[in-house]
Amino acid sequence: MFVLAVKRPLFGLVQANVPVDGQVAALWAISAVADRMAQATVTVYQQTREDIIRRQQQDLLELSTPVIKLFEGVLAVPMIGTLDSARTRS
Repeated sequence: MFVLAVKRPLFGLVQANVPVDGQVAALWAISAVADRMAQATVTVYQQTREDIIRRQQQDLLELSTPVIKLFEGVLAVPMIGTLDSARTRS
């Protein structure tokens, strides 16, 4: 929001200081730059959030219930939590 909030004051400066025949080009350039900056900000934010989620998923997997293979066909599993197909594979 901050990046896009810069547009209005810049538009006001252009209207006050740029001749009428050059205002459209100046406003278009400001708008294009501000929009690219906003898109880059959103992209970085999304990538950061996805990285955090991936790290949290990995941390949860590391904390999940261990399954220990004792013998062929015999596993030792603590009776805490939910066992799903991903945790019971060996």
